[in-house]
Amino acid sequence: MIRLFTCGTNRGGESYLVEWNESDGGIKRMYSGLEKQSSKVVKFATSKNRFLAAGDGCQIKFWNMDNSNILTKTDVEGCLQVKGY
Repeated sequence: MIRLFTCGTNRGGESYLVEWNESDGGIKRMYSGLEKQSSKVVKFATSKNRFLAAGDGCQIKFWNMDNSNILTKTDVEGCLQVKGY
């Protein structure tokens, strides 16, 4: 099964992490725990059945892909330098 996820910032400056429904293109799940107004670029990565998002509130945040609630977060003692690909 292929799953499609995106992470970004909307026009209002709110960060989001979303799983899309591949059959109809609608939102399947929105993950909670990102800041409402992020001033930094937020990047994410997946491994096995987990997410991490870096650059949001000077923290690294973790989710299980099958649960929209955040698992845990780690303070990185200062903002991360998130560079482009």
